[in-house]
Amino acid sequence: DLKDKNVINGKTEIKKTVEDVED
Repeated sequence: DLKDKNVINGKTEIKKTVEDVED
């Protein structure tokens, strides 16, 4: 679970950055 959480968090951070750029 921790590993999955870390991966999800990493993807979420990248996704947020992409969304910020798109905005």
